Amino acid sequence: MLAFFVAPVLLIGAPAYPVSGVRAGILFAAVAGIVGVTVQRLVGRIRIHQRERDALLEQLTTLALTDVLTGLPNRRAWIAELERAFSRARRNAQPLTIAELDLDHFKAYNDSFGHDAGDVLLAQTAAVWREHLRPDDLLARLGGDEFAVMLPGCSHHAATAVLQRLRAHTPTSTTCSIGLAVWDGSESGRDVLDRADRALYEAKRDGRNQLPRPDLSSQRAQWLTHEGEASAFSVFELRSAAPALVRFPAPSSTQPPPEQICCNICSNGLWGAPRSTRV
Repeated sequence: MLAFFVAPVLLIGAPAYPVSGVRAGILFAAVAGIVGVTVQRLVGRIRIHQRERDALLEQLTTLALTDVLTGLPNRRAWIAELERAFSRARRNAQPLTIAELDLDHFKAYNDSFGHDAGDVLLAQTAAVWREHLRPDDLLARLGGDEFAVMLPGCSHHAATAVLQRLRAHTPTSTTCSIGLAVWDGSESGRDVLDRADRALYEAKRDGRNQLPRPDLSSQRAQWLTHEGEASAFSVFELRSAAPALVRFPAPSSTQPPPEQICCNICSNGLWGAPRSTRV
């Protein structure tokens, strides 16, 4: 539009008569209006391109963190969320349970029914398992037939119930093996994953289609609760298959009696039935 206005002036040349102030004002207003409209259109196009770019970046980020087949978070998203979950659990003094799940004999299933059927089984498994989890729980596909579950705020007893429900609802006639690890409140995320992986290996070694008890050989009992609040005064090392003598402070208005503490330990699956002995 600016070209149509300026071209005649350039071709004809400057007027021979003097330009009055009124004509100069009209000319300036016309040029300013044309320039303003042009700049406004350019700014609008730039904003549209920025929105399209942001949407594309968001889509690429989602694709980078999502398993295409199942729609679940992938390994990269799992690792990133795991670090945040440990930080929240440490900050809020809450338990955190990690589990690894493998479909049993998945390779044989693929060989018998084809890879397309195997893909359908993986997608169905992800959809069914997700229905039996809470909104705050995280189910991810780590690759192949390997899945992982994060259960924030879940003790061993509660997590076992959830994972057994997932195992019972595995689609078709397929079964799954599960390895479980309850964070002890101080170990690193890598250590928790290693314990879950060892538990999964144990489940497969002992016949598959099971959820073995977690390895408590060096796990610290930190999640002792009384009326919903964490008690930090009774932290001790547990040794599997070995008796333990624990000395508790005298009960007071701020802490539960030893019998209540022992019951809390047992309810979390960290110890066998307590035998109270008063000295």
